[in-house]
Amino acid sequence: MKKLRIEDFTIEKINITAAYLQNLIESGNRLVLLNGELGAGKTHLVAATINLLAGMEINVTSPTFSLINIYNVVKLGKVVHLDLYRINSVSEMINVGLDDIIDSRVTFIEWPDIILPDLHKYFENAIVVNIKIDQSYHRTIEIEAIQLK
Repeated sequence: MKKLRIEDFTIEKINITAAYLQNLIESGNRLVLLNGELGAGKTHLVAATINLLAGMEINVTSPTFSLINIYNVVKLGKVVHLDLYRINSVSEMINVGLDDIIDSRVTFIEWPDIILPDLHKYFENAIVVNIKIDQSYHRTIEIEAIQLK
């Protein structure tokens, strides 16, 4: 798959981007890894994508403090949303039951670097989303599907 790049990514373009992610997820990519600084729009993109997948409005919130939010989506079952910003090691995630949580379900992970080396145990591929903000606060988003194994 070619890398999709959207210059000047704004809230107005979030639904188009979410629809693109929805298509990739419904095609079999069950893992979405989101990178970007605080306030880049990662959770907004996850919320828009989950709402499209659900076909209805679901109250999707940031799991920054809870670490994990799980949403029931009729077509897909449980959808997992993790925020690993405050996690310092993989063992911390294992202690909260990582194996039981992700279990090859549709999973969104914000700040995935700490767990990236272990994700191949659960998934064959991933969708990587990178959101960058320049000095003028313009956002650029890049989306690419990758193999983990």
